[in-house]
Amino acid sequence: MTIYKTIAKNQDGELKIIEMEYPTKLDFIQDLRANGYKVNDQKVKTATEFDRITKTTNCEKWDWK
Repeated sequence: MTIYKTIAKNQDGELKIIEMEYPTKLDFIQDLRANGYKVNDQKVKTATEFDRITKTTNCEKWDWK
């Protein structure tokens, strides 16, 4: 199991950072979408990689690729 982290938008349009443990990235994304969140696949990363991007970059589009 891996800990994944992402920025997701809920039904009210609020952005939330969500961190959960799942066997695959796809399972994490599907569960979030099933619960009404909008998720950009490129912004779903392992917790370590997500933290590195948010702490050491300007979070530009190319930083997430």
